[in-house]
Amino acid sequence: MIELVWDAGQTATARLPSGNDLTVGEHPALSPIDLAAVSAAASVMGAFMDAASETGAPVLGYVATADVEQPESGKPVLHLRSYVVGSEGMDDESFSVLAVRALERSVVAQLFGDSVSAEWDLRVLHGV
Repeated sequence: MIELVWDAGQTATARLPSGNDLTVGEHPALSPIDLAAVSAAASVMGAFMDAASETGAPVLGYVATADVEQPESGKPVLHLRSYVVGSEGMDDESFSVLAVRALERSVVAQLFGDSVSAEWDLRVLHGV
């Protein structure tokens, strides 16, 4: 469980289950919107890596960018771009299955519902 304690203005300290503290709010390093983007990217990555492990997919690397767009009207949109490096044995079809599973299994991506824009890029290294 995360405990959020108001500090002053629009800033608070989040006490994390790990025992670490994180300052959140209007002017710290991570705004609530940044935290949502980081959380979504990490959740999708974790779901992808779990699915890859279950299938034995040879993942060598994973990098993602995430951004939460706040339109003037309507629901916020999560823009997620994931770049995956795999070795021989990973093909476009199995990669697509893993990408779909990751989005379906990611709790944070599910919170955005149909307001997720996901782009995936697979690079296969041969002879690794």
